[in-house]
Amino acid sequence: LLQSAFLANIGANYRPDQLIFIDEAAKDNRSLNKCYGYTPINVRARKKTIFIYGKRYTILPALSLDGLLAVDIME
Repeated sequence: LLQSAFLANIGANYRPDQLIFIDEAAKDNRSLNKCYGYTPINVRARKKTIFIYGKRYTILPALSLDGLLAVDIME
């Protein structure tokens, strides 16, 4: 109910070109390693992998209808 009220307020008081969205994402050498998997019933999931951290990059973009406004990339 609160989310619906919030969205109604945004829709009534702001134009789409006034909105800016941000979303954080990160990448390192472990990003492709899955924590969960599927196996037959009563069979434990196992995975052997080399444990490497490497460098981790975090990106924080700001997006609008006009495209990318700003980007901050941190190591």
